[in-house]
Amino acid sequence: AVPAKQCNRDHSKVLTTDDVLCRVPKGELAFVTLANQAYGEMAVNWALLLLPMLERLGHGDRAVIAGMDQSGVDLFLKHRLPTVTTASFGGIAWNSDHKGSMDGFRWKNGAFRAYGVTKAEVVLWLLRAGRDVSISDVDVAWIAPPYALLRSVP
Repeated sequence: AVPAKQCNRDHSKVLTTDDVLCRVPKGELAFVTLANQAYGEMAVNWALLLLPMLERLGHGDRAVIAGMDQSGVDLFLKHRLPTVTTASFGGIAWNSDHKGSMDGFRWKNGAFRAYGVTKAEVVLWLLRAGRDVSISDVDVAWIAPPYALLRSVP
């Protein structure tokens, strides 16, 4: 295993799945959201609220945005946010399968189902790699780390 301090922290480029696993130690919690350009500003807000809170605990590397389209990925990288693509998980091929504006992807035939399947693929990939997962939508506003709450649940 690569020591955490040697993991890729270059947020000007898309992270690989190996980069994500390097940044989140086995048995620890990974924070993930999925977003496209249409929901990009909400994803930026998600990250800007969550990352500083995690950084205060030394866990700033444990959050990532899974970008669902190239324009979303470009937006997240412009803000220097940790970004992986859903294509890394064999996920949604937005640019080919679901052409057109992704603002209303929930109403495009099959697109919302593909989104749900991709979310599940991301969760399963992390669980199979020995990581715990907190997956949340981009409209979640983190106000405190969830660790104490999670420890309180039997």
